[in-house]
Amino acid sequence: WMVLPVMFGLGLAVMGWFSGFSLLIWIGLLVAFVGVQMRSLKVTADRKGLLLSWGPLGLPRQRVPLEQISQVSAIDIRPRDWGGWGYRGNLRGFGAAGAILRAGPGLRLDLEEGHVFVVTVDDPEIGSGVLNGYLRRGRDDAD
Repeated sequence: WMVLPVMFGLGLAVMGWFSGFSLLIWIGLLVAFVGVQMRSLKVTADRKGLLLSWGPLGLPRQRVPLEQISQVSAIDIRPRDWGGWGYRGNLRGFGAAGAILRAGPGLRLDLEEGHVFVVTVDDPEIGSGVLNGYLRRGRDDAD
């Protein structure tokens, strides 16, 4: 589905080229670039928390620090429950957000103040095990 913004952006750029409207070229190239960047997502779980890196350039990046995570679970994510595909919601404004590129398995992070973050990933049991292990280790060290 992310091919659509890329094709739309390239179409705008071509229209701008043939019409001589350079602003349309730049807008089209920007839309195509954003479409390419949002096509893939690399998710890394480690002792620092969860890191999301978008697209072939790995930009933008978003980190959810381990200190903000209270629990992690593997869940089944349905895009329609989150308003569709892409980055949905806002942790500060809505208290919930998600990086959703498809329907299926994903991670649910229960955060401070009752906030929730979800992300679709392959094998979410591995990521939840890693993060919950670090969370338990941190709590054991605090005792």
